[in-house]
Amino acid sequence: MEKLQVLCDNRLKKAPLEYITGEGDESRDVKSIRLSQTIFIPESQTEIKVVAIDTNLVACELTRHNAQKLGIDPTKLAVLHATLQDDGVIEVQQNLPGDDESTIDFESEQFDFIVSNPPCTPYSQLADWRKENKNIRDAGEDGLRVVRAILLNASTHLKVHGVLLLEIFAAQTKLVESIIEENYASQFKLNHVYVDLKSDKEILEIINRPE
Repeated sequence: MEKLQVLCDNRLKKAPLEYITGEGDESRDVKSIRLSQTIFIPESQTEIKVVAIDTNLVACELTRHNAQKLGIDPTKLAVLHATLQDDGVIEVQQNLPGDDESTIDFESEQFDFIVSNPPCTPYSQLADWRKENKNIRDAGEDGLRVVRAILLNASTHLKVHGVLLLEIFAAQTKLVESIIEENYASQFKLNHVYVDLKSDKEILEIINRPE
């Protein structure tokens, strides 16, 4: 009874229900989140919306399928069959059922995070790949053709203090660092390199620092 009285007193003081129960409100779509008075109550409209793009239609379909299996709210995820051009422009080829690319203006949209594991194998090393796979994985002579396009796109569409995560081969890290220094020194900073101990790849954390 004493605990109930405390809860009632707090509610009478107009304390948010989430702080009283320590859990999110189901109507806010954050029921499973644990809360305390030391943090803000998350609102569904402030949650991150993920935009996933891939030039491979099968990859897009699998992304949508796996999202459904995981119970991800479809309104929080847009899956687009699209291609990143060498000039940094994203060209949407088609959107999957349930997605509406008209709500995503790639000319003006800015993002808090951009995450990519682009093809980065030099074309000369793709001799054993089937022709259709070689075309999808074509990353140019040094393997960084797509990385250059991503950096160009991010220079416009990554928010200030935003983060770009790139997975590339460890042997390419120094070259990417040089590309940043030569072309984006006043904008991007290679903040951290995460080493994948199970492969020969690394993840670069690049931040868009304020001018």
